[in-house]
Amino acid sequence: MSDGNRVFFDTNILVYAYDRSELQKSKIAAHLIQEAWAQHHAVTSFQVLQEFLVTVIWKIETPLPLEEVEKILKNFCTLEPVVTNHEIVFDACRLQARYKWHYWDAAIVAQALSSNCTTLYSEDFQDGFKIDGLTMKNPFAVG
Repeated sequence: MSDGNRVFFDTNILVYAYDRSELQKSKIAAHLIQEAWAQHHAVTSFQVLQEFLVTVIWKIETPLPLEEVEKILKNFCTLEPVVTNHEIVFDACRLQARYKWHYWDAAIVAQALSSNCTTLYSEDFQDGFKIDGLTMKNPFAVG
């Protein structure tokens, strides 16, 4: 990552970093987060953190204890997560209509765009897709 490139992390990347049922994805996700964090480029949102909480305590193969999740969330909150405001909601609606995405996926893109990110790590979008200076990257894509 070059200097100044803000990187937005979608929920699935955060979850893989802590879900040990898929070790290869876990290693990749953890490395990406650590690298962006060390360079002060990591960005996420409260929407992502809420989805992360629900997923890691209820949906993964080996759920994490709530106390551990609270520590993780406090750590991620030091990144000053994006707060969804009316502009992000309306931007997400326009993205949803334009690209036929689910609203919550469009909201993630709107949040990344609002925070001037150049990269969005997620496995929910076409790898390499670009929109307004933001490139979606699936770190697990083969090819």
